[in-house]
Amino acid sequence: MIMDSRRFAVNLIPDTLPEIVAAFASKGDSEEQFRAAGTWSTSESGMPILGEAVAAFSCKVDNWANTKTHAVFFGMVEEVWLRPEASPLIYARKSLHRVEPLHAA
Repeated sequence: MIMDSRRFAVNLIPDTLPEIVAAFASKGDSEEQFRAAGTWSTSESGMPILGEAVAAFSCKVDNWANTKTHAVFFGMVEEVWLRPEASPLIYARKSLHRVEPLHAA
Protein backbone atom coordinates (compact mmCIF):
# COMPACT_ATOMS: atom_id res chain seq x y z
CA MET A 1 0.00 0.00 0.00
CA ILE A 2 2.70 2.53 0.96
CA MET A 3 4.96 1.32 -1.85
CA ASP A 4 2.15 1.90 -4.37
CA SER A 5 1.07 5.36 -3.22
CA ARG A 6 4.51 6.53 -2.00
CA ARG A 7 2.66 8.26 0.86
CA PHE A 8 1.91 7.57 4.51
CA ALA A 9 0.53 9.30 7.60
CA VAL A 10 1.72 9.33 11.20
CA ASN A 11 -0.91 9.98 13.88
CA LEU A 12 0.16 10.46 17.53
CA ILE A 13 -2.51 8.80 19.68
CA PRO A 14 -3.91 10.78 22.64
CA ASP A 15 -3.89 9.30 26.14
CA THR A 16 -7.70 9.41 26.15
CA LEU A 17 -8.00 6.77 23.38
CA PRO A 18 -5.87 3.69 24.16
CA GLU A 19 -8.43 1.55 22.29
CA ILE A 20 -7.11 2.99 19.01
CA VAL A 21 -3.71 1.46 19.78
CA ALA A 22 -5.41 -1.92 20.30
CA ALA A 23 -7.10 -1.68 16.88
CA PHE A 24 -3.78 -1.06 15.14
CA ALA A 25 -1.88 -3.66 17.19
CA SER A 26 -4.25 -6.49 16.26
CA LYS A 27 -3.85 -8.62 13.16
CA GLY A 28 -5.99 -7.85 10.17
CA ASP A 29 -6.21 -5.12 7.62
CA SER A 30 -9.91 -4.34 7.63
CA GLU A 31 -10.51 -0.63 7.12
CA GLU A 32 -13.57 -0.94 9.39
CA GLN A 33 -11.35 -2.18 12.21
CA PHE A 34 -9.58 1.18 12.18
CA ARG A 35 -12.53 3.44 11.37
CA ALA A 36 -14.44 2.09 14.38
CA ALA A 37 -11.76 3.52 16.68
CA GLY A 38 -11.73 7.31 16.45
CA THR A 39 -12.90 10.03 14.08
CA TRP A 40 -11.06 9.97 10.77
CA SER A 41 -10.76 12.41 7.90
CA THR A 42 -8.66 12.44 4.75
CA SER A 43 -5.82 14.87 4.09
CA GLU A 44 -5.46 16.73 0.80
CA SER A 45 -3.00 14.03 -0.28
CA GLY A 46 -5.47 11.25 0.62
CA MET A 47 -3.92 10.12 3.90
CA PRO A 48 -6.00 9.07 6.95
CA ILE A 49 -5.87 11.69 9.72
CA LEU A 50 -7.20 10.94 13.22
CA GLY A 51 -9.31 13.86 14.44
CA GLU A 52 -8.35 13.20 18.06
CA ALA A 53 -4.60 12.91 17.33
CA VAL A 54 -2.16 14.94 19.41
CA ALA A 55 -0.36 15.58 16.12
CA ALA A 56 -0.57 14.12 12.63
CA PHE A 57 1.84 14.22 9.70
CA SER A 58 1.14 13.45 6.05
CA CYS A 59 4.36 12.32 4.37
CA LYS A 60 5.76 11.49 0.95
CA VAL A 61 8.19 8.55 0.86
CA ASP A 62 11.77 9.77 0.43
CA ASN A 63 13.54 6.45 0.99
CA TRP A 64 13.03 3.04 2.59
CA ALA A 65 15.03 0.15 4.01
CA ASN A 66 14.09 -3.52 4.21
CA THR A 67 14.94 -5.59 7.27
CA LYS A 68 14.32 -9.29 7.91
CA THR A 69 10.80 -8.62 9.18
CA HIS A 70 9.81 -5.06 8.22
CA ALA A 71 10.17 -2.27 5.72
CA VAL A 72 11.14 1.08 7.28
CA PHE A 73 9.96 4.19 5.44
CA PHE A 74 11.56 7.63 5.63
CA GLY A 75 9.37 10.51 4.55
CA MET A 76 9.27 14.20 3.79
CA VAL A 77 6.53 15.85 5.87
CA GLU A 78 4.06 17.69 3.62
CA GLU A 79 1.19 18.49 6.01
CA VAL A 80 1.02 18.88 9.81
CA TRP A 81 -1.92 19.02 12.25
CA LEU A 82 -1.49 19.85 15.95
CA ARG A 83 -3.70 19.66 19.04
CA PRO A 84 -1.37 21.03 21.74
CA GLU A 85 -3.97 20.61 24.50
CA ALA A 86 -3.86 16.80 24.08
CA SER A 87 -1.36 14.47 25.76
CA PRO A 88 0.20 11.56 23.86
CA LEU A 89 0.49 7.89 24.71
CA ILE A 90 3.87 6.24 24.35
CA TYR A 91 4.71 2.54 24.12
CA ALA A 92 7.71 1.53 26.21
CA ARG A 93 8.72 -1.63 28.06
CA LYS A 94 5.84 -3.58 26.51
CA SER A 95 3.07 -1.28 27.75
CA LEU A 96 1.36 2.05 27.12
CA HIS A 97 2.21 5.09 29.25
CA ARG A 98 0.92 8.61 29.62
CA VAL A 99 3.41 11.44 29.26
CA GLU A 100 3.55 13.54 32.42
CA PRO A 101 5.04 17.05 32.63
CA LEU A 102 8.41 17.36 34.32
CA HIS A 103 8.53 19.63 37.36
CA ALA A 104 11.62 21.41 38.64
CA ALA A 105 12.93 20.03 41.94
